[in-house]
Amino acid sequence: MERAKWLDGLRGVAAAIVAFDHLVEGDVVHPFHSYWAYPPAKNHYWLQLPPFRILFSVNAMAALFFVLSGYAIALNLLRARNNSQRRHHHQRQPSTTEEQGFFARLSTAAARRVLRLFLPVLIVAVVSQFLYFVNLYRWQFDAAVTTERGIAPWTAPWRHICYLFSYLADVINPLSSLEKNLDTRGLNAQLWAIPATLRGSGLVYLLIVATAAWRPRPRLVVLAALSVFFLAIGMWDIFTFIAGLGLAEFKVAEEAGGLDVDNEKSPSLLPSSSPSSSPSLPSSHPTPNIPSQKYVQPLRIINLFFFVAGFYLLCLPDDHFIPGGYRFLIPLQPSSWSATRESGFVAQYSWKSIGAVLTVFSISNSPALQHILSSSGVLQHLGKISFSLYLVHQSVYQLLREPIKRHIWKTLADYQYPGGHLAERLPFAWAVTWIGTFLLLGPIVVYIADEFARYVETKCVTATKELERWLSRK
Repeated sequence: MERAKWLDGLRGVAAAIVAFDHLVEGDVVHPFHSYWAYPPAKNHYWLQLPPFRILFSVNAMAALFFVLSGYAIALNLLRARNNSQRRHHHQRQPSTTEEQGFFARLSTAAARRVLRLFLPVLIVAVVSQFLYFVNLYRWQFDAAVTTERGIAPWTAPWRHICYLFSYLADVINPLSSLEKNLDTRGLNAQLWAIPATLRGSGLVYLLIVATAAWRPRPRLVVLAALSVFFLAIGMWDIFTFIAGLGLAEFKVAEEAGGLDVDNEKSPSLLPSSSPSSSPSLPSSHPTPNIPSQKYVQPLRIINLFFFVAGFYLLCLPDDHFIPGGYRFLIPLQPSSWSATRESGFVAQYSWKSIGAVLTVFSISNSPALQHILSSSGVLQHLGKISFSLYLVHQSVYQLLREPIKRHIWKTLADYQYPGGHLAERLPFAWAVTWIGTFLLLGPIVVYIADEFARYVETKCVTATKELERWLSRK
């Protein structure tokens, strides 16, 4: 099936932002807050305003990754489903071969998804715990690791093993709440998104099965209704995955000729008993007919508005409230968002999720934006190693960030790095320290992620396929 290269490019952008923000997070404070935050004298920086603030929108990138995941894992499955439907429509005799082929492919994708997510995570978690045990980390962790669990370098190996298994149990639990995942800090705090990804991916596969025999228009209406429902009750992660599936459905409907089709033009997976006037099979991506364009191609000005609106929402600051410049959103919020225990958390991520959906939708309908993302070799490479980059960057920072940062600062300021806002009393030394740290660590992180993707992630994919063959062997 055709690979949507712009998805890799957009994943590359998101992965680069996440890796950059985790490098400076905790010491570089102001860009992560609102331009309108208190006190004004500490927050009126141009980096805090859109479009520049997208560079510090680490939380928004989580929502963007979820939408892209729902879109990417569904797209070729939906194309295979439509091909199966068209072949059934052109067959004179009922047959279930193609139907079985589609569901076999769906089963394979769902089984591999779990292992392809978990095996690399398992390796990273084990290596990280070992590096911490032998006292190679130089970055202070959450108190839950060192105090509540009572583990420390070179002491109590069994406690380290127990903590590792407990941590992995949380990582692979798709039913755990997002609040709990975010509160479960440790050696790999970025892995909070793995349970949400497992849950969202499973729901996407379930919905593909449940709606496989439906016509395009009812299918899209139901997916839109489900998306709105989960968004309204504050389950923003579920909303992103269903919305990603809906965008993929919209795309394959466009490829199939639009939504203005009846039962005969868009047969279900049940074999058709009516003869076909043409024995030839359609291609994988038929050219849409002219009348359907009014349904599937938005006007350019409307698409531009969607992109700008989505980008603006992705730039929403990470404060636990809706700041000035975004206050117009408050009357539009459902009352259920404010009724939740983590109302600020829910509102923040929900608006960013809407922004992610609008951004992906507008790019999927913009050949110009797709060309920019597809033609950049750097973004394409970052996109292909994005999962590995996401997994390994924190461990590299924990090993090397503090020694590099403190060495550069000591060379410039002739005393130990004070940290936080105190370091900003010497703005030149502070800027050179962080720029130098980024220039040194950035290539190292990309190189290690590339090696991890080439040797570890590839081996995990091979092991997944072998395990599946063994399980399917009769």
